[in-house]
Amino acid sequence: MNKRTGTAVAVAMLWATALVACSDDSGGGATPSDTAAPDESGAPAGSWDGEPCALLTTEVVSDTVGKPMTDGVPDRGEGSVPICRWESTVPSANPDIEDPFYVQLAILPLTDADATTLQQIADDLEHNKVIEGLGDSAVVQCAFSSTDGCPWRDKVYVTVGDRYLVVDVGNFSSPGDFEDGQVEQIVIALATAATPYAATP
Repeated sequence: MNKRTGTAVAVAMLWATALVACSDDSGGGATPSDTAAPDESGAPAGSWDGEPCALLTTEVVSDTVGKPMTDGVPDRGEGSVPICRWESTVPSANPDIEDPFYVQLAILPLTDADATTLQQIADDLEHNKVIEGLGDSAVVQCAFSSTDGCPWRDKVYVTVGDRYLVVDVGNFSSPGDFEDGQVEQIVIALATAATPYAATP
């Protein structure tokens, strides 16, 4: 199986300003509609100034993914949502996937509507999985909502106080680039690394 997500589609669907319902294979029943520099040790600067790139170093992202990654590039999604994007410097094992594997991180304000939709995602245990002990609440979401069970989970949401963090990956093959279950482990590990800094006022 392959997951191929173009940049424009990813920005429009994954990093808008609110959570909205979606359909088919966009993931588990709902999805987000839409810098302090690291020090020389590779650790985040320790305070968050609104730019997600401050929350994870390139070293942490590369080590977690198991591939060399570019430095995080800040961007703005739909509604000026701050995003950070890291891209792999090596091509996919699948020659049909031309765009680089990426990791995206965003932090959004947690509205009442968002909290309701995140709960709906957490309630769909056929496709999604609740993660205990991460942030105030956390759920990892299936890439497909129209299947029996879940081929892979590639997106994680973590609520922290009055905001929530989203980690998403794309442009990969499984098996090929990653073994079964590995993508889920990657997004959870990156969210776990970023969450303590996201909680910093």
